[in-house]
Amino acid sequence: MGRFIKFANVFCRSSVINFVFFYAVLSTLTTVIHSYLVSLSGALAVLNVVPCYALDGQWILLSLTHWLAAKYRTLRRVGGAIYRTVLVLGTLLVVANVTVGLWVLLAS
Repeated sequence: MGRFIKFANVFCRSSVINFVFFYAVLSTLTTVIHSYLVSLSGALAVLNVVPCYALDGQWILLSLTHWLAAKYRTLRRVGGAIYRTVLVLGTLLVVANVTVGLWVLLAS
């Protein structure tokens, strides 16, 4: 038993966890929610890096093509064509991914 302290008509004692099951479920739930949040954040980061119009991958690809064109003279002439081709292919990849995802979601 814990130590009792008397204050007027109120007794206090050291607390004891009575609902161990509740704390085990809360701990597991917190871990699951954290893992879902980390997975969602990682997936959004990967999606954002894909070279697609209106995403950050577009600007990453532009910087990469400018850097490579400055380093290798042969890429100066075809750098714009490579940039546009990769950007269109990345956009088609994202559109196809979203379309298949919505199709699977709505088909079930």
